[in-house]
Amino acid sequence: MTKVLQTKICQNCGKEFERPRTVYGKRWKNRKYCTKKCRNEAATKNSKFKPPTTYKGKAWFEKNLNKYLKLREDVENQKLRQERRGDKPYQIYEYPITVKLPTVEGFADFIGVTKTTLYNWAKEHAEVKGGIDKIITEQLTKLIDNGLQGTYNSTIAKLILSSNHGMREGIDAMMGGKILNKFDDKQIDRIIDRLARRKRGGGDIPSEKKSN
Repeated sequence: MTKVLQTKICQNCGKEFERPRTVYGKRWKNRKYCTKKCRNEAATKNSKFKPPTTYKGKAWFEKNLNKYLKLREDVENQKLRQERRGDKPYQIYEYPITVKLPTVEGFADFIGVTKTTLYNWAKEHAEVKGGIDKIITEQLTKLIDNGLQGTYNSTIAKLILSSNHGMREGIDAMMGGKILNKFDDKQIDRIIDRLARRKRGGGDIPSEKKSN
């Protein structure tokens, strides 16, 4: 009768470990690691995926940048809503937007590198620096245009503009020495409200009557 070994050497950390009472037979025979932590560490070490820390060239970068920006285009969805006006039922089609803002962090994840690696590449390669600027500009443009149209939630759009692009309440926001926005919050809110009312009304808004 073959004697079953009661101890083994972990193939990850090299420590000796005993057979748990609940593990026996084939499970114990195939056991290679003392803990789940050692098993996961070994799996990471043996993983075939290696993040590309070496820059692969301008053509590779621009191809992935264009692919990423295309994937981050907003999606218009069609939604049917039933509504009743008096005795007559109506079917109203709505077109809610699935927002997909491009971000530098998202692009870094898309090509399988960290944000730090991406910025390190930008120090050495002009096209990477230009690509990062393009992503930031694309995000800024979408936030301003869709925020003013009422397509995006105006509060969230203003919050991201404030935190990501330096636009502050009542202050001319500057980026690279250029003025990006001269409107204060009250002016922006009035514009958004007017556009939203125009959109709901399906046309021009009649001018308000002056009070006597």
